[in-house]
Amino acid sequence: MTDVTRDLATVTCLSYTAVQAILDKIPYLISHAVCEAVVAGEDVAEIDLGFGVFSVSIGDDEVRTKFVPSRKTEALIKEATETDSSPLIGALEESLRNKIKNSYKTLF
Repeated sequence: MTDVTRDLATVTCLSYTAVQAILDKIPYLISHAVCEAVVAGEDVAEIDLGFGVFSVSIGDDEVRTKFVPSRKTEALIKEATETDSSPLIGALEESLRNKIKNSYKTLF
């Protein structure tokens, strides 16, 4: 299984502990959104996670969940499965190239 917390810490240069502290709050935010939906009499709570929508259907002692990825997330997943290459590595390589170019420009 992939450790997204560790990967996120690596690509953002944040500490593992900081990323973990942020991610530990997400279940509270989701449950708060569900609570607000229940109070409003809604059957479904939809939570925008930034990379997709997490839906929680509320009813008769049963909770059902569904995740719908954003267009960008879906496109990146499709790219990874069709090309057998990681969009993350491509993005990191592009970022590195840009930093080198910018450093070179400031030197000369």
